[in-house]
Amino acid sequence: MKKTVKILCILLVLGLAALLLTLTIGGRDIAAPDISDLMPEKQLIPEDQNAFGRLSAAAGAITLPSDFNIIVDYIEGKMIYDTLIAELLQKNEQAFPLIDQALALDQCQPPLLEEPAYIQQWYQIAVLLGVQAVHSRHVGQLSQSVHATVSLLRFGDLLHPNTQNIADFSPSLKILQLGLNQAGDLARTEAISKDDLLLLAKALAALKPLAPGLKRAFQFKFQKVAHQIDGFRASGKNVEQAFPDTSLMIYFIRKTTWFPAYIFKENETKQKLAGLYRDTIHNASLNYAEMKIYDLTDYFGLQKQSMWYYYCRPNVVGRIFYAFTTPEIDTYLEGKCQMDGSIRATQLIVALKLFEKENGKLPSQLDELCPTYLSSVPIDPFDGKPFRYNPAKGIVYSVSKDLKDSGGSTEVPPEEIYGPDYPKTWIAEDGVFRINP
Repeated sequence: MKKTVKILCILLVLGLAALLLTLTIGGRDIAAPDISDLMPEKQLIPEDQNAFGRLSAAAGAITLPSDFNIIVDYIEGKMIYDTLIAELLQKNEQAFPLIDQALALDQCQPPLLEEPAYIQQWYQIAVLLGVQAVHSRHVGQLSQSVHATVSLLRFGDLLHPNTQNIADFSPSLKILQLGLNQAGDLARTEAISKDDLLLLAKALAALKPLAPGLKRAFQFKFQKVAHQIDGFRASGKNVEQAFPDTSLMIYFIRKTTWFPAYIFKENETKQKLAGLYRDTIHNASLNYAEMKIYDLTDYFGLQKQSMWYYYCRPNVVGRIFYAFTTPEIDTYLEGKCQMDGSIRATQLIVALKLFEKENGKLPSQLDELCPTYLSSVPIDPFDGKPFRYNPAKGIVYSVSKDLKDSGGSTEVPPEEIYGPDYPKTWIAEDGVFRINP
């Protein structure tokens, strides 16, 4: 009996020693990582050169109907309200000179805000320009429609390079997409003049690359998360107070404000996130086929094989930071490629219509556009090869994210969904753009 007790005591001591050793080794954090390369460069723009104030003034001068769906339906061609829209444009005549003044500047740097309220103002300006472009085209004032379209392109292009957070980047692309839609519709209008097509071609050629703005947006996102990590212990908050939707986590993890290194390693957490953001920023300049797209569940070790395995491993709070602060990175990278594809396809459509206007027919291949109408054939941002062209079908197209050339197929795979935020163009097997109406 005494021998059994002695053995149990020895086993207990050994178990406690093993536990202490595990907590000691598992609780060691790494040295503070060097993340200086991920800190966004501060840009100081003189007030007289910053379009932000003028755009805010323009937005303040805009009056839109309470039923915003009227405008959306009109721009999307679902309903024709030309008389109502003409009255709306007349009410807002004073806003257009203010918009032109803002768009004459080369920089737009908004203030660094947690909740960027100005995004709604940008939408108001964009829809007013969109309404003007559509209405002018409907009533045959094509030059005025071109002016509004060029302004839309310029507006979106002014915003995306100076994003202060991820929340800024997507709206700037939506504005740019609105301008591309109008440019494509104008190019397909039979009555448009060669001079107006040249204006559209010039505006499209002047668009800045999207990668720098996306990189900057991710730098700001990482900086914000790094500051959250650094200040989490000092904040006195528990996990439940810091993050939403944590009700399914075990009570102790949700409620504790005691964070020994075993359950929260600031430096290790930052280093892991820094590696992901570095790769993401590198990906932003690549074609989709070259990008390294991560399964974030695997990358961060978020697989919940069992509750105890998930919560008892070192740095459980760090994994909570991974789960709740990392944006849908692959969605942003894919969206950037889609926008690049839309820009290049619209450039091609305008160049093809210029060729057709001067030669009476479309070219047999895209190389015939160079160098008179384009310096080179645009590259498909998904597979890195030249854009596809099918003159018989009257289309140009990208292979899209499946990286397969399906001959310009607009079929939507059964697992895909589409709607206002997921347009059918980029959900289908190929990203197809019509050359003619």
